[in-house]
Amino acid sequence: EQRQSSGINAEYGGEYKNMKVKPISEIIGSHRDNVKVALDAVQSKLKPLNQSISILKDEEHEMKDQAKKAQNDIKTMIERVMKAIKAREQHLLNTVEQMKAASVSQLEAKREELTVAMQSTQAGCDFVANLLSDGSDVDI
Repeated sequence: EQRQSSGINAEYGGEYKNMKVKPISEIIGSHRDNVKVALDAVQSKLKPLNQSISILKDEEHEMKDQAKKAQNDIKTMIERVMKAIKAREQHLLNTVEQMKAASVSQLEAKREELTVAMQSTQAGCDFVANLLSDGSDVDI
């Protein structure tokens, strides 16, 4: 050790001549203590970090559950609305069909009435035309 010390002093011009040299085990022990203090400081932060992570996971899970519930509620509401729309559609279609049937029935009755009137009028016209062409003055 003395020799190395002399070599170092000679190499650096003797500026470290009065320097006290500590044993390596003491330096390592001191460094070990510093590392232990730093480790303890970091480890003391781990519990709050884990708690924060746990809280965030819980909030994330809750948010996902709420989103799933909202999606299900929307789907259920849309299904109800669609059923109501389909029922309204069917009601309107039935109403239109009933109105059409009533109107067609009335139109058919009027057409039948007009057809009978036209046939009667046509028969009268045919009779008068035959009378004019074939009938006598007395018949006219």
